[in-house]
Amino acid sequence: GSCTWNADYDVVFSSGDPMNAPAVIPLTESSVPPGSSLTISMPFTTPLEGGSYRADFKLRNADGVLFSFKDPSQTFWVEIQVMTGKIDLVAMACSIRWSNASTELPCPGLPTDTSGFVYTDFAPVLETGAKDDEPALWLGVQQNPNGILRGTLPVMLIPDNAKFSTILGCSKDQESCDITLRLSYQEGSNPLVEIARWQKVHDGNLLIINQDLSMLSGKSVRIILQLEANGSPQGDIIHLLAPIIAP
Repeated sequence: GSCTWNADYDVVFSSGDPMNAPAVIPLTESSVPPGSSLTISMPFTTPLEGGSYRADFKLRNADGVLFSFKDPSQTFWVEIQVMTGKIDLVAMACSIRWSNASTELPCPGLPTDTSGFVYTDFAPVLETGAKDDEPALWLGVQQNPNGILRGTLPVMLIPDNAKFSTILGCSKDQESCDITLRLSYQEGSNPLVEIARWQKVHDGNLLIINQDLSMLSGKSVRIILQLEANGSPQGDIIHLLAPIIAP
């Protein structure tokens, strides 16, 4: 636009599910000239019931006129998915935000992508060479020394007495595989808290994971999975067989 935004401009709740957000907050405490950008931050409370929730907002100028960027009739919004009960990571694979150390990644990805990748497989061949009829996620790190792949789940309500369960293995043909898998959570904007970590090398065996999450019962949090190369990323491709969060 052509106007400078300042403390006389507000962000105003317009419609939808407010999720305990304030009805009005100042847009900025300083001046934002045309062509510049700013980040709008406000608190929300995650609903306790599962489902999709969306809060729509508009801007308001010093004269009390509501508008929304180039099209005054439109809104901008915050949308969240609250998940409860059994949480199937394969079913929601592309609702997870996947990234390497610096860049968001597409989902599904391709196993040839050197930036890192994730894709689903409904007839996976495991590290043991056995073909399984349960679905799996295949994860590959960015092809840099100590490269990573991070999956950030949407905010979800953790069921009582939940566990994170999966069977971890390296790709059958990748004998140089040597990775660490970290499981963490984030509550609101607080720092990440690590729950557990596992190291896996290609040894022809599978690692069965049943990690207790009871400390998170009834909390609305983001779960974060991070796959890390231990040195060289060559061959660092793993499967998570039937990964779920459930009581």
